[in-house]
Amino acid sequence: YMGERRCYHERIMQSHTSPDQYLSAVSDTMAQNHMLLPWLGNLAQPKVCLPQKMTAVLCHNRCFIGYRFFHNVGGGANASIYCMLRTLEMIKEQEGKLPETFYYQVDGGSENSNLATLGMCELLIARRVVDKIVITRLMVGHTHCDIDAFFGVIWKKIRDATILTPQQNEEAIKDALKG
Repeated sequence: YMGERRCYHERIMQSHTSPDQYLSAVSDTMAQNHMLLPWLGNLAQPKVCLPQKMTAVLCHNRCFIGYRFFHNVGGGANASIYCMLRTLEMIKEQEGKLPETFYYQVDGGSENSNLATLGMCELLIARRVVDKIVITRLMVGHTHCDIDAFFGVIWKKIRDATILTPQQNEEAIKDALKG
């Protein structure tokens, strides 16, 4: 367990000291019961809600990107791969190229740990998008992981708020992450 954490932090440090060579990112999903609409703060939630899900990717020393999905978009491997690819695309747009090595830490759920995700990683390497991808799974009980701290900042902002629309929800998340 401590060895896994040490390796994770070493990879983060590599992305800080050699960002041209290393991209370290972690992906996870915010608690879905914190993403219901309407959200009525500390009041009882209505019986009928619009469920949504936010998967986020924290690129160490670079950015935090949240991807919101509504109930009509299936999750699973397709959504997970979309988040990974869109994040890589955004990094390339911002920096002009991708680092040689991509460290990607994912939740251990089946949406991340599957043949489709591994196949996409192989394709990225075969197409020379990056030279090396290292996928690792978040440790069991990872609630103290750095991406969870971002979810905590968002939750602190929205937990007592009244949020009625997806637009208000987006603004509240952006406002929470300004600081």
